[in-house]
Amino acid sequence: MKKLSAQKSVVVLDIREPAEPAAKDGGGFAIPAWMDCTWRRIPCGKLTCPICGRMVRVRARHIARGEDPDDLAAVFADMGENFSETLRLLREDARQLGVDLEKEPDEPPLQTPEPDAFPLYGVVKNWQECLEMILAAGYSAGASWVITDVYADLSWYGNALLAKTYRQLCAAWEKKYAPTLFGEADFRYTRDVLAECCAILTRNLRELLPLSGDYFVPVSRLLSTLAFLRERLRSL
Repeated sequence: MKKLSAQKSVVVLDIREPAEPAAKDGGGFAIPAWMDCTWRRIPCGKLTCPICGRMVRVRARHIARGEDPDDLAAVFADMGENFSETLRLLREDARQLGVDLEKEPDEPPLQTPEPDAFPLYGVVKNWQECLEMILAAGYSAGASWVITDVYADLSWYGNALLAKTYRQLCAAWEKKYAPTLFGEADFRYTRDVLAECCAILTRNLRELLPLSGDYFVPVSRLLSTLAFLRERLRSL
């Protein structure tokens, strides 16, 4: 089991080739490759990437000013800037395809339901909370696996699974009740992101299982429930 090299908000220059985005077509809008870096724990790290390159430059700016780039105030400020930059990139890609994201709809769009309105979201939320309880217990007990990639991946992708589940449930709702808001490419991409999150979580839970001690049964239940959730999410 590989130890975690660092847990701070730093872009890791990973030598692995980033996975190609799965959704290349649908609705006339291709998902840009840099979208992978908005949800992966280890992004591509390339300076040419609109997301990673900007993160490197922002950290360098903080360091040049004598600021701690991992200070919470700096992190939250950077998150706001990163969100704005992501929106700008999406708008630019849409303009190149002749899609007007600023155009007002003929009728006010329906409001997508809140997370708790979706029963499946509640199931995933309960699963994620159980996972976090096990991770917290391991951390409090000083378990050796809390300084490994297993711990980092489970925490990161557990949260990602919950967030992407809500996004996909909203997309499925839009497809049925508000088709003008529905994006086929985003729907396909999110479906594949969910599948990859489930695969990563499954792999790491299996690695954790022989080390889980008193939590062997809860971890086993997380694995079996995740298998059910994976099939349920795939069917959306």
